[in-house]
Amino acid sequence: MTDLDRFPDWSSALAALPPRSGVILRDYAHVRRPELARAMFTCCRQHGHQFFIGADSALALRLGAGYHAPARCATRPLPRALRGRSLAAAHSRAEIDRAARNGFSGVLVSPVFPTASHIGAPGLGAFNFLALAHYAARRGLCVYALGGLDETRFKRLAGSGAVAGYAAITALHSGAR
Repeated sequence: MTDLDRFPDWSSALAALPPRSGVILRDYAHVRRPELARAMFTCCRQHGHQFFIGADSALALRLGAGYHAPARCATRPLPRALRGRSLAAAHSRAEIDRAARNGFSGVLVSPVFPTASHIGAPGLGAFNFLALAHYAARRGLCVYALGGLDETRFKRLAGSGAVAGYAAITALHSGAR
């Protein structure tokens, strides 16, 4: 997930990601977001990564990118062109149900643990996260963990069989490894 305030050198960060990673453009208020999205989309294609636009399904459709809906944006059925390449944020069973009903292919369940992106917000904890992850998997959604994760914490969660991957900002930044 992008955060240009904390990590402005996004092109180096994308080049350093593991092969076939997914990248979600957050930076919702960026002044030149469409241009930034095009540049990131091109860079992701060059490195074999999937690219998702956060909170702007029209821009995702124009670019041919995937779409990521924050929970507040996952309230309507997806256009057919975005089905199969869309993720929704989910923090509860109700949001998971809504994502499944509206045609999303996956959910980012968060926050698993406390995170620098939401200082002071409590995490779900491993037990509650896994309960939601199994619930989402039974609904046919691909599950990604988000919030306070690194490779070690992810491997512990992945043993459940319900988690496909994890999203991060700080853990994937080259200076945080």
